[in-house]
Amino acid sequence: MAERTTLADLTDRPHAEVFETPHPRTVRLSLDADERIPRHTHENSNIVLHLLAGRLELTPDDETHALDGGI
Repeated sequence: MAERTTLADLTDRPHAEVFETPHPRTVRLSLDADERIPRHTHENSNIVLHLLAGRLELTPDDETHALDGGI
C-alpha cells in the first residue's frame, strides 16, 4: 500500500526529508523570517523549488531572483 505524507506531517526543521532514499533528495525547508542559509552548492543537480508562502531571495549562480510564495 502507498504511504501518504502531507506537508503538515513534515515537521523536522530546517529540513524535513520527504523520502527515505537520497535520490532524488526531496525536502521541506522551513525558515523563520530573516533566516538565511549559508552559501553552498548542489553540483551536478537540478533544483525544483516551490515556495508556499513568504518571500525568498535565491542566488543559484551570480544572479539573484526574488520569489514570492502562494502561487
